Amino acid sequence: ILLSVFISIVCILLLVNFINQNKQHKLSVYSSTDSLSYTINIESLSPGYETIELDSLQILPWDIIAEPARNQQLIITSFLIEDDTIDLSDYIVTWSFNNQVYKGESIEFIVNEVGIYDAIVTIDPIKKSKSHALRSINPDSLITKKRKLKGDFDINSVDLMSTSQSFELYFTLAVKYIRREIKTLTDEDRINYFNALSLTYELNDEEGQKLYGSKYHSAAYFAAKHLLGAGRTDCDHWHDGAGFMNNHIAIILELEQSLQAIDPSISAPYWEYGYDTIDSEIFDPDWYGEFSPASLPYAIADGGRWDGVAVPDGSPYKEWDLSTGSLNPFVNAYGMMRAPWNNNPSNFISRHNKTYGGSDSTNFPGCENFEDCFNSETLADLNFCLNGNTHGPIHVYIGGTWGEGDSIDGITVLNSIFKLLSFKYLWRMGFTRCPSSCSLGDDCRCSVPDEYIDTYGAKGILQKTGLDWLITNYTSDYGDSDVDYYNMLRGIEDPGVAGEMFSSAASYDPLFWGIHGATERLYGYKRILVDQGDEEIFDSTWGFGADTYRQVVLHGICDWSNVKDVSDLTLPSCSFDEECPGHGEDETIDFSNFLNTGDTYTNSEFFAFSHPW
Repeated sequence: ILLSVFISIVCILLLVNFINQNKQHKLSVYSSTDSLSYTINIESLSPGYETIELDSLQILPWDIIAEPARNQQLIITSFLIEDDTIDLSDYIVTWSFNNQVYKGESIEFIVNEVGIYDAIVTIDPIKKSKSHALRSINPDSLITKKRKLKGDFDINSVDLMSTSQSFELYFTLAVKYIRREIKTLTDEDRINYFNALSLTYELNDEEGQKLYGSKYHSAAYFAAKHLLGAGRTDCDHWHDGAGFMNNHIAIILELEQSLQAIDPSISAPYWEYGYDTIDSEIFDPDWYGEFSPASLPYAIADGGRWDGVAVPDGSPYKEWDLSTGSLNPFVNAYGMMRAPWNNNPSNFISRHNKTYGGSDSTNFPGCENFEDCFNSETLADLNFCLNGNTHGPIHVYIGGTWGEGDSIDGITVLNSIFKLLSFKYLWRMGFTRCPSSCSLGDDCRCSVPDEYIDTYGAKGILQKTGLDWLITNYTSDYGDSDVDYYNMLRGIEDPGVAGEMFSSAASYDPLFWGIHGATERLYGYKRILVDQGDEEIFDSTWGFGADTYRQVVLHGICDWSNVKDVSDLTLPSCSFDEECPGHGEDETIDFSNFLNTGDTYTNSEFFAFSHPW
């Protein structure tokens, strides 16, 4: 991303080629004068992190990377004239960048602003005359080099001082936030991250912005933003379309900048779930909290930092204008900020490792799933694969679903994720309706009104919504009878209860912020290889995946503006030859001002902005 780079561990299937330089960055130069040649080797260090000897910088356009707002080091690791190693105790080493000058073969520095800086290190003999003092950097004299994905780069030229006793290395210093895998953080960095993240659950926007400025946003703000993007009845503006990756890259960056308003040294870590398990330390109480609470209401109750964190009150969002073309996306029947169909009466963040009464969902998408996506030959297929094969399943496995009505004989879809996915199809097309208000103890369920069954019949509704395929796939004794269609319809009319992560309120679960970096890194690396010509077969045309996905995702728009209120059984007007707003290449996305310039972005513009360099 423009402001950040990803480093650290990846799935083993991609390990050979993935951007994997961790905490140390090296650069060397070989040059010569008329009478001698010399080599300068330098590296940068971020204290607290070990060295991983990989050549990641070979695919990036900078020589050295340092992190902002934290102590950094630059070190000359060796200096050779001809083939002889030189003791630098006889020399003065001077570094110059960002309008600052530093002395010594090892220096410590802090740069607070993200940016790309021209830099120079000069090695002078101690007895050198004053006439050979350090000159200012001349951009025209910077080292030129040829980079390859593998192997060393070649130095073509270097500007030397007139004396053969002065030695220079020009280099490009990129100051970028470095996003690391969560388990590789130092204890201090991990604690600082979780402390700042926890604070977003404690301070609303007004309180936080008084303390930390306009970039601060609360967890409730991000929950509302995700609900607005994903929870409307007209269509899903953030998922299941070409804008999927853009929207999630952007919301992670917005959260990262909110945390940096609290502590400017923080970057957003990610969780590489492709090689992890349910026993991972990330589910410790002081990290992201327990994986799957043992009993109803499946609220986090492990005594850690997320135990007792309440779901926001939906009262500020109850007023909604149906002329927007959608029902209210913000509030469930119990008045909580949740997906409007998720009638969970619990006040707390919920997780469950089962899909209704089905088997445990403990197998996270693995490296083979990431590899399948990585091997996509079109941007449309890559978007489609990352949406459904990596990102989607981890949401399901963390959030889970449960509830009544799971035991209709012969209807096996009731133990499948397709129950909820099919329900959302019915819901967006208006055939199932959810209560607007419930009290504890009520039978608070969504249902298909009898009027619709009387008018269209169960088979007709399933055919109109394109869900009649469920009969042949998810009945144990298919007979094409009215009873089969009726039972199927009643089986999917209500989604039961879902954990936050398996709903449009997913961003309120703190683990939401850990899971998306894994897909973003793969996405960025693929783009690097394509731009460098290492992926010869790749179609970068804007788009999204296969038509077969239309079975469980509404591709189109259902306009609810003709519906007076939630009790009005007028059906919305649905069109399946239109693209959901938010996914078009030239449409403006819901994110702005990342550069503090009032900057706004279309999908095309943000796609360019979020390139790894």
